[in-house]
Amino acid sequence: MGSYTKLKVRCSNRDMIMRTISYLAVCVLLLSNPVAADELPRPLGTVILTLTGQLTLGNSHNGVELDMALLQALPTHRIETETPWTEGKVAYLGVLLSDLLRWAGGEDARKVKLVALNNYSATVPIQEIRSYPVLVAFKADGKMMRVRDKGPIWVIYPLSDYPELDTPKIHSHMVWQLRHIEVR
Repeated sequence: MGSYTKLKVRCSNRDMIMRTISYLAVCVLLLSNPVAADELPRPLGTVILTLTGQLTLGNSHNGVELDMALLQALPTHRIETETPWTEGKVAYLGVLLSDLLRWAGGEDARKVKLVALNNYSATVPIQEIRSYPVLVAFKADGKMMRVRDKGPIWVIYPLSDYPELDTPKIHSHMVWQLRHIEVR
């Protein structure tokens, strides 16, 4: 075999190798998705809460959508506390906001923006959520909260257990009729 033929064969092999590498690279890019929209269960009922922003998981093109059944399927906690808007202590049941963020892949958040049905919003530093058991409550004294009762979801801080939280600033973070959490 002459040197010209060897060179032609080497080029053909190199071309084939480069095509194969290119093909594999395209396959990897197509198959890898940084926010895999099917990693979390999808809601079957009416969506009551949406999480968007810096999340590593999702269940829709909008980020994470939850119906009441999905929210209630997460580990729940109970907080009994007074608030400026209720009389006496009320027992709230819900999911810790820190657990919800972890479940949705928002561990790296620096802050969250909580948005109500009427578009009222409050931005909360993540350290506040990690330092205290902040609850995304869906029940008050054993009853599902209706929109007219600040539901269906109300962000509850344990004001009675942590008197340092009983301030106007923290009160402004207790968003009722919560519909959206933007993770930043």
